[in-house]
Amino acid sequence: MAFKFKAWGLDGSLGSFLDFSSFNGNGVQVSTSSLDADTRGDRVDTVIADGYNALRVRRHEGDPMAGSGHRTELVPGDYSQDYDWTTYSGYDANESVRWYRVCFLVPSSVDLSNLDWIDDAGNWLIPFQLHQVPDTGETGTPAFAIRASETELWIRRNVDTSQPPATYNTDIHDQRIVAWPMARDTWHDIVIHVRWSYSTAGFMHIWLNRRLIYTETGVANCPNNHPDRGGGGQYPKMGIYEGPDREMEILHRGLIIGDYAATWSDMYPEEASPVELPMIAARGARLASSRRSIRMR
Repeated sequence: MAFKFKAWGLDGSLGSFLDFSSFNGNGVQVSTSSLDADTRGDRVDTVIADGYNALRVRRHEGDPMAGSGHRTELVPGDYSQDYDWTTYSGYDANESVRWYRVCFLVPSSVDLSNLDWIDDAGNWLIPFQLHQVPDTGETGTPAFAIRASETELWIRRNVDTSQPPATYNTDIHDQRIVAWPMARDTWHDIVIHVRWSYSTAGFMHIWLNRRLIYTETGVANCPNNHPDRGGGGQYPKMGIYEGPDREMEILHRGLIIGDYAATWSDMYPEEASPVELPMIAARGARLASSRRSIRMR
C-alpha cells in the first residue's frame, strides 16, 4: 500500500517528528519531545531562521567519536516504509521509486577547511545521507550522501556507472554525480527523485532550490540489497556527520520522503502551488547560488 509521502518538518511540525540520536558521549536515543534540556544540552534545539522553523544541530570539539566519525544525527521517528528493496523478482517495480527532500544551511562561522568528497583521509562532512544495510557480500556505505567542503556541495552515490554492473554486489565504487558552490548562510533545498535499480532500469533526477540540476535514466545506480540476499533496506540520517573533531553547527528544516505515488508538488506541502524551475546545467556542472543573510531569534 502506498504511503505517498511523509514529512518531518518543512511544514511547521519539526520537533515532534524527529528522533534525536546522540553520539556525543551520553548515548541518548529518544524523541526530541521527551529529551529534557539537561540531557540534550545545546546539541539540538528549535529556532526560527529566516522565518522558517528549523532545527539547530551542533557538535563540539572533544565530543567522543561514534564508529568512523564524529556526529550528532537525527533519524525519523517512523521510517518503516521509507526504505525500499530494489527491483527484484516477485516485487512491484514501483516499490523501488522514492522521493526525498532535505533543506539545510551552514552558517558562515563554521570551519569547512580541508574537507573533501573522498573519505579515505577522514576529511568529510555529511549533512544528509540515505544509508543502507548491505547484503552479506558487501560493505556498508550510503546509497547517496550530500557532502560539504569550503567551496563545494556535492552529491555522491556508492555505484560508479563507469564500472561494470557485476562489481556492484562485491565492491563499492563511490561516484560524485553533481556539485555546486558552497554558499554560506543560504538554504540548500534539495529534492531527489530516484528509481533504485541494480540493472539498467534506474533513474535519478535532482533539483536544487526547485531548479533541475541533474538527470539520468537507464542506469544501474545501486547494488542488490534485497533481504533475500541478507540486505536490510535503506534509512535516512540528517544532522552532522564528520571526520575532523571540530566545532560544527548546521540548521535543518526537515525531511520529506515520498513513494511512487508521490509527485514533485507533494515534496512542498507547505505551498499550494509550488513552482518548478527549468534545468539550467548538465551533469556535474557547478552552479551559481545566491547568498542571503540569516536571521535567527
